[in-house]
Amino acid sequence: GSDIFVSIHMDSFTNGAAKGTTGYYYSLGSKRSRDLADKIRSGVVDQLGTQSRGTQSSNFYVVKHTDMPATLVEVAFISNPSEERLMNSEAGIKKAAQGIADGIADFFG
Repeated sequence: GSDIFVSIHMDSFTNGAAKGTTGYYYSLGSKRSRDLADKIRSGVVDQLGTQSRGTQSSNFYVVKHTDMPATLVEVAFISNPSEERLMNSEAGIKKAAQGIADGIADFFG
C-alpha cells in the first residue's frame, strides 16, 4: 500500500577516485520510477554538491519487485576519501537526508 519505494545506499569501488551520486530504477516497472529516481538523485546532488552520475536502469531486486514507483539511490562513494568524510559528518548526513526529502517532495509536486 505504499506510494513509493526508496532504497538508500552508499557506493564503493576499488578505485578511490570514483565519486558521485547515482539514481537507479527498473525500466519495466512503474512508469514513474525513472522520474522518482531523477528527482531524488537531483535533490541529493543539489544538497551535497556531489557529481551527478545520472539516472540509470537496473535489475536490482529491490526496484524490480515493486508495484509502486521505486528507486535505489547511491548517495556517495565511501571508497572516495572526501565523500567518505562528508558522509561521516553530521552535516553531510543531514544534507543527504534533506536532498532525498526534497526529491520526494518534488516528485509529489
